[in-house]
Amino acid sequence: KDPANAFAHAGLAEAYTELSGFYLDPREAMPKAKRAAEIALRLDEALAEAHAALGYVHLVYDWDGPAAARELRRAVTLNPTLASARLNYAAYLSTQTRHDEAVEEIRRAVDLDPLSIRTHTLGTILLLFTRRYDEAIELARKGLELEPDSAFALAFQGVAYAEQGRRKEAVDNLERAARLDNSLTILALQAHVLAVAGRREQAKALIGQVQDAARHQYFCPYEIATVYVSLGDHDTAY
Repeated sequence: KDPANAFAHAGLAEAYTELSGFYLDPREAMPKAKRAAEIALRLDEALAEAHAALGYVHLVYDWDGPAAARELRRAVTLNPTLASARLNYAAYLSTQTRHDEAVEEIRRAVDLDPLSIRTHTLGTILLLFTRRYDEAIELARKGLELEPDSAFALAFQGVAYAEQGRRKEAVDNLERAARLDNSLTILALQAHVLAVAGRREQAKALIGQVQDAARHQYFCPYEIATVYVSLGDHDTAY
Protein backbone atom coordinates (compact mmCIF):
# COMPACT_ATOMS: atom_id res chain seq x y z
CA LYS A 1 0.00 0.00 0.00
CA ASP A 2 2.93 2.32 0.61
CA PRO A 3 5.90 1.43 -1.64
CA ALA A 4 7.96 4.23 -0.10
CA ASN A 5 7.75 2.74 3.39
CA ALA A 6 11.29 1.57 4.11
CA PHE A 7 10.30 -0.14 7.35
CA ALA A 8 7.72 -2.28 5.53
CA HIS A 9 10.32 -3.46 3.01
CA ALA A 10 12.70 -4.28 5.88
CA GLY A 11 9.94 -6.27 7.57
CA LEU A 12 9.35 -8.19 4.37
CA ALA A 13 13.06 -8.98 4.16
CA GLU A 14 13.07 -10.27 7.74
CA ALA A 15 9.98 -12.40 7.09
CA TYR A 16 11.60 -14.08 4.10
CA THR A 17 14.80 -14.80 6.04
CA GLU A 18 12.78 -16.51 8.77
CA LEU A 19 10.78 -18.62 6.30
CA SER A 20 13.94 -19.68 4.49
CA GLY A 21 14.96 -23.24 5.19
CA PHE A 22 12.13 -23.93 7.60
CA TYR A 23 9.23 -23.48 5.19
CA LEU A 24 10.62 -22.14 1.88
CA ASP A 25 13.51 -23.09 -0.37
CA PRO A 26 16.34 -20.61 0.35
CA ARG A 27 16.78 -20.21 -3.42
CA GLU A 28 13.26 -18.79 -3.47
CA ALA A 29 13.20 -16.88 -0.17
CA MET A 30 16.66 -15.37 0.15
CA PRO A 31 16.82 -13.46 -3.16
CA LYS A 32 13.46 -11.92 -2.22
CA ALA A 33 14.79 -11.05 1.23
CA LYS A 34 17.88 -9.46 -0.26
CA ARG A 35 15.88 -7.45 -2.78
CA ALA A 36 13.50 -6.16 -0.10
CA ALA A 37 16.38 -5.17 2.20
CA GLU A 38 18.16 -3.34 -0.60
CA ILE A 39 14.97 -1.43 -1.49
CA ALA A 40 14.57 -0.48 2.17
CA LEU A 41 18.12 0.83 2.29
CA ARG A 42 17.66 2.86 -0.88
CA LEU A 43 14.71 4.51 0.85
CA ASP A 44 16.44 4.89 4.23
CA GLU A 45 20.12 4.02 4.50
CA ALA A 46 20.00 4.46 8.28
CA LEU A 47 17.38 1.76 8.88
CA ALA A 48 18.95 -0.79 11.22
CA GLU A 49 16.33 -3.47 10.49
CA ALA A 50 17.26 -3.49 6.80
CA HIS A 51 20.99 -3.76 7.54
CA ALA A 52 20.27 -6.62 9.95
CA ALA A 53 18.26 -8.56 7.36
CA LEU A 54 20.78 -7.94 4.58
CA GLY A 55 23.64 -8.99 6.83
CA TYR A 56 21.89 -12.25 7.61
CA VAL A 57 21.37 -12.96 3.89
CA HIS A 58 25.08 -12.34 3.31
CA LEU A 59 25.91 -14.71 6.18
CA VAL A 60 23.77 -17.76 5.49
CA TYR A 61 23.02 -17.50 1.77
CA ASP A 62 25.79 -15.53 0.05
CA TRP A 63 28.49 -17.06 2.32
CA ASP A 64 30.12 -13.63 2.43
CA GLY A 65 31.44 -13.21 5.95
CA PRO A 66 33.03 -9.77 5.53
CA ALA A 67 29.86 -8.34 3.98
CA ALA A 68 27.76 -9.92 6.74
CA ALA A 69 30.00 -8.46 9.44
CA ARG A 70 29.86 -5.02 7.84
CA GLU A 71 26.06 -4.95 7.62
CA LEU A 72 25.44 -6.44 11.06
CA ARG A 73 27.86 -4.10 12.80
CA ARG A 74 26.17 -1.21 11.00
CA ALA A 75 22.78 -2.42 12.24
CA VAL A 76 23.97 -2.65 15.85
CA THR A 77 25.61 0.78 15.62
CA LEU A 78 22.48 2.39 14.19
CA ASN A 79 20.17 0.81 16.76
CA PRO A 80 21.91 -0.80 19.75
CA THR A 81 18.51 -1.79 21.18
CA LEU A 82 17.41 -3.88 18.16
CA ALA A 83 17.23 -7.48 19.36
CA SER A 84 17.11 -9.00 15.86
CA ALA A 85 20.36 -7.25 14.95
CA ARG A 86 22.00 -8.61 18.10
CA LEU A 87 20.85 -12.15 17.31
CA ASN A 88 21.98 -11.98 13.70
CA TYR A 89 25.34 -10.64 14.83
CA ALA A 90 25.56 -13.49 17.35
CA ALA A 91 25.06 -15.93 14.47
CA TYR A 92 27.95 -14.31 12.62
CA LEU A 93 30.19 -14.40 15.70
CA SER A 94 29.41 -18.09 16.17
CA THR A 95 30.54 -18.85 12.60
CA GLN A 96 33.85 -17.22 13.52
CA THR A 97 34.09 -19.42 16.66
CA ARG A 98 33.85 -16.27 18.76
CA HIS A 99 31.42 -18.05 21.04
CA ASP A 100 31.84 -15.98 24.20
CA GLU A 101 31.03 -12.82 22.24
CA ALA A 102 28.07 -14.58 20.61
CA VAL A 103 26.67 -15.53 24.00
CA GLU A 104 26.95 -11.92 25.18
CA GLU A 105 24.99 -10.74 22.14
CA ILE A 106 22.29 -13.34 22.79
CA ARG A 107 21.98 -12.20 26.39
CA ARG A 108 21.73 -8.57 25.27
CA ALA A 109 18.98 -9.48 22.80
CA VAL A 110 16.94 -11.20 25.51
CA ASP A 111 17.42 -8.26 27.87
CA LEU A 112 16.27 -5.88 25.13
CA ASP A 113 13.25 -7.98 24.07
CA PRO A 114 12.31 -10.08 27.12
CA LEU A 115 8.70 -10.82 26.12
CA SER A 116 9.40 -12.14 22.61
CA ILE A 117 9.15 -15.88 21.97
CA ARG A 118 11.08 -15.29 18.74
CA THR A 119 14.03 -13.86 20.64
CA HIS A 120 14.02 -16.74 23.11
CA THR A 121 13.72 -19.38 20.37
CA LEU A 122 16.42 -17.99 18.09
CA GLY A 123 18.59 -17.38 21.13
CA THR A 124 18.18 -21.03 22.11
CA ILE A 125 19.34 -22.37 18.75
CA LEU A 126 22.32 -20.00 18.76
CA LEU A 127 23.25 -21.20 22.24
CA LEU A 128 23.21 -24.75 20.87
CA PHE A 129 25.85 -23.66 18.35
CA THR A 130 28.02 -22.44 21.24
CA ARG A 131 27.39 -25.67 23.20
CA ARG A 132 26.01 -23.77 26.17
CA TYR A 133 23.39 -26.44 26.77
CA ASP A 134 22.38 -25.44 30.31
CA GLU A 135 21.82 -21.87 29.19
CA ALA A 136 19.94 -23.02 26.06
CA ILE A 137 17.59 -25.13 28.17
CA GLU A 138 16.96 -22.27 30.57
CA LEU A 139 16.34 -19.73 27.81
CA ALA A 140 13.87 -22.07 26.12
CA ARG A 141 12.15 -22.62 29.47
CA LYS A 142 11.65 -18.88 29.89
CA GLY A 143 10.32 -18.65 26.34
CA LEU A 144 7.88 -21.49 26.96
CA GLU A 145 6.55 -19.60 29.97
CA LEU A 146 5.58 -16.89 27.50
CA GLU A 147 4.21 -19.28 24.89
CA PRO A 148 3.82 -22.87 26.12
CA ASP A 149 2.93 -24.21 22.68
CA SER A 150 5.96 -22.86 20.82
CA ALA A 151 6.97 -25.93 18.82
CA PHE A 152 10.44 -24.70 17.90
CA ALA A 153 11.30 -23.65 21.44
CA LEU A 154 10.32 -27.14 22.59
CA ALA A 155 12.29 -28.75 19.78
CA PHE A 156 15.52 -26.83 20.33
CA GLN A 157 15.27 -27.36 24.08
CA GLY A 158 14.86 -31.06 23.35
CA VAL A 159 18.04 -31.10 21.28
CA ALA A 160 19.89 -29.51 24.21
CA TYR A 161 18.50 -32.20 26.51
CA ALA A 162 19.75 -34.87 24.08
CA GLU A 163 23.25 -33.35 24.07
CA GLN A 164 23.26 -33.69 27.86
CA GLY A 165 22.13 -37.31 27.74
CA ARG A 166 18.69 -36.47 29.18
CA ARG A 167 17.01 -38.80 26.73
CA LYS A 168 13.48 -39.02 28.11
CA GLU A 169 13.11 -35.25 28.36
CA ALA A 170 14.50 -34.89 24.84
CA VAL A 171 12.11 -37.44 23.36
CA ASP A 172 9.11 -36.01 25.25
CA ASN A 173 9.90 -32.49 24.03
CA LEU A 174 10.16 -33.51 20.40
CA GLU A 175 7.00 -35.64 20.52
CA ARG A 176 5.08 -32.63 21.79
CA ALA A 177 6.71 -30.29 19.28
CA ALA A 178 5.78 -32.62 16.41
CA ARG A 179 2.14 -32.59 17.54
CA LEU A 180 2.14 -28.80 17.46
CA ASP A 181 3.86 -28.20 14.11
CA ASN A 182 4.29 -30.55 11.15
CA SER A 183 7.45 -28.78 9.97
CA LEU A 184 9.91 -31.20 8.41
CA THR A 185 12.63 -29.52 10.47
CA ILE A 186 10.92 -30.61 13.67
CA LEU A 187 10.39 -34.14 12.36
CA ALA A 188 14.09 -34.38 11.47
CA LEU A 189 15.07 -33.11 14.91
CA GLN A 190 12.73 -35.69 16.40
CA ALA A 191 14.44 -38.44 14.39
CA HIS A 192 17.84 -37.16 15.58
CA VAL A 193 16.75 -37.25 19.22
CA LEU A 194 15.31 -40.75 18.82
CA ALA A 195 18.60 -41.91 17.32
CA VAL A 196 20.58 -40.39 20.19
CA ALA A 197 18.19 -42.10 22.61
CA GLY A 198 18.92 -45.48 21.02
CA ARG A 199 15.49 -45.85 19.40
CA ARG A 200 17.01 -46.64 16.03
CA GLU A 201 14.07 -48.17 14.21
CA GLN A 202 11.78 -45.28 15.11
CA ALA A 203 14.45 -42.82 14.02
CA LYS A 204 14.93 -44.61 10.68
CA ALA A 205 11.19 -44.72 10.02
CA LEU A 206 10.77 -41.04 10.81
CA ILE A 207 13.70 -39.82 8.73
CA GLY A 208 12.36 -41.98 5.92
CA GLN A 209 9.12 -40.01 6.09
CA VAL A 210 11.08 -36.78 5.93
CA GLN A 211 13.02 -37.99 2.89
CA ASP A 212 9.81 -39.01 1.13
CA ALA A 213 8.34 -35.56 1.75
CA ALA A 214 11.57 -33.90 0.61
CA ARG A 215 11.05 -35.37 -2.86
CA HIS A 216 8.13 -32.98 -3.31
CA GLN A 217 9.15 -29.94 -1.28
CA TYR A 218 12.37 -28.27 -0.23
CA PHE A 219 14.13 -29.60 2.82
CA CYS A 220 17.69 -28.94 3.93
CA PRO A 221 19.74 -32.12 3.35
CA TYR A 222 22.00 -31.20 6.27
CA GLU A 223 19.14 -31.96 8.66
CA ILE A 224 18.72 -35.40 7.10
CA ALA A 225 22.46 -36.08 7.18
CA THR A 226 22.59 -35.20 10.88
CA VAL A 227 20.19 -38.04 11.67
CA TYR A 228 22.31 -40.57 9.81
CA VAL A 229 25.38 -39.37 11.70
CA SER A 230 23.44 -39.96 14.93
CA LEU A 231 22.58 -43.44 13.65
CA GLY A 232 26.25 -44.14 12.90
CA ASP A 233 25.54 -44.47 9.15
CA HIS A 234 28.27 -42.16 7.91
CA ASP A 235 28.18 -43.25 4.27
CA THR A 236 24.53 -42.27 3.91
CA ALA A 237 25.18 -39.08 5.86
CA TYR A 238 27.98 -38.16 3.48
